[in-house]
Amino acid sequence: MKLSAVLAVAAGTLAAAALLVLAAGASPAEAFLALFRGAAGSTAALGETLARSTGLVLTALGAVVAFRAGVLNIGLEGQFLAGAAAAAAAGPLFPD
Repeated sequence: MKLSAVLAVAAGTLAAAALLVLAAGASPAEAFLALFRGAAGSTAALGETLARSTGLVLTALGAVVAFRAGVLNIGLEGQFLAGAAAAAAAGPLFPD
């Protein structure tokens, strides 16, 4: 995928979000600033954002690998949940 296409999609998404915020009667600049501060405004916030997004990013990476290999994989959400359940079950087996 070309970088220009990715940038066009990102710009369109930001524009649509700004229109929705305007329709709600708020300032898009303040809304985007609050979004940034909440996600990366401090070390703790950035760590929380990374911790919560890691599973989704790895699931997407698995989908990319499968699709590049020519395999249709439609069970990603179930695989994500099964991996989370296995990790939760195995966690107590490895104490600090």
